[in-house]
Amino acid sequence: MSDSLIKGQRINLSNYLNDLKQIKIEIIYEIKDSYSLQGSGINFSAFCLTVEKKFINELYLVNKQNNKTPDSCLTLYKSINNENMFSYIFDFSKINSEIKKVIFVLSMDNNDLSNNDGYEFLKFLEIRISSLDG
Repeated sequence: MSDSLIKGQRINLSNYLNDLKQIKIEIIYEIKDSYSLQGSGINFSAFCLTVEKKFINELYLVNKQNNKTPDSCLTLYKSINNENMFSYIFDFSKINSEIKKVIFVLSMDNNDLSNNDGYEFLKFLEIRISSLDG
């Protein structure tokens, strides 16, 4: 199944997942040539939130400094073969029952961009969601 998304669009993954126990979310991107990443880097973060849209604690913010949740329900991997790719493994069998929402955010380390046309610094962004169940 494939869908096209727009910036800021919300989707309910449960519509796609049925009875899956593990999924992989791959995020592949390319920066526009007009941008300089000198001194910058791309960051992907995942915020695991309760029904009240609050953190259980800061360990449920998954990024390059904290690559997995305490219950290992969500783990971040940086691709060795592709520097412009991140993957998250989501294990629903391990999820803390308080987690009701996961928000994924892409950001840059440095706000001083060489070309200031807003936040449209990506040439390409693809998000793939696949099952890891046998």
